Formats: sequence, structure tokens, C-alpha cells
Amino acid sequence: MASLLSTADMSNDHLDFLAVTVVTRQRVTLLIAVVYKPPKTPEKYLMTIPEQLLQLASTNKDIKHTIIVGDFNVNINEESSLPSHFEKCSFQQLVRKYTTRKGTLLDHVYVKSPAKWFARNLVTYYSYHNPVIVALETN
Repeated sequence: MASLLSTADMSNDHLDFLAVTVVTRQRVTLLIAVVYKPPKTPEKYLMTIPEQLLQLASTNKDIKHTIIVGDFNVNINEESSLPSHFEKCSFQQLVRKYTTRKGTLLDHVYVKSPAKWFARNLVTYYSYHNPVIVALETN
């Protein structure tokens, strides 16, 4: 079972944003951030997230992996500067297929070390959003 090291509520008037630092059974330290942006909130409020997490990660040299997940309510199947902005901060988007019934990609997973991560969409009948499963190879 993973151990929780710390939490940081980084929410503001525009976003729900929580970061947790955990240590896995394999003794790998992860920084995990969960984001929710309401549909009517402008995309610009998401742009500071990578820098905030990099700053938070710099306070703990044991953090090996950083992941950002959530309902960003930004369809990156359409024109969006969000993925390229996150890439400039060394985060890569893992989700490639639509995550909603209407074929939009609103649920994102950004990671710092993509070779070790795996993301897969599931199709469900009970929600507008399809769940995304994310796993980290720790060997």
C-alpha cells in the first residue's frame, strides 16, 4: 500500500487543484495532481499548473515522477495551446482517444516521464465521461 507524504490544496477561484505526494510499496515517490476546470472557466487558468508543480516537486528531491490528471474541460481534439504549453514544461499528454460520449477529449493525463506510464480509455454506459486508467511501471 502507498504511503501519503503530503497534500497541497492549490485550488483558486477558477480551478479545483489538489496535489499529493505518495511513496509506493516499491519506494517510488510520486507527485500526483488532480485538476477540475469548470466548463465556462477560460483555458488560461490552466497555464500555471506545470510551473506550480515543478516548483512543488523541487522541494522534495525524492520525487521521481509527476503526473497531472483531471477533467480539464478543454477539448484538445480541437485547437488548443494547452498541450504545447505543458510540453514546454516537459509534460506529455498520454490520452489520445476521446473521453466523452460526444467524441471530445476533455480528460487529460500529463506526465514527466512518458516511457514509464500507460494510459487507456474505458467505454462505459453510465457516465458522459469515459474513465481513463493510468499505470506506472516501477521496475
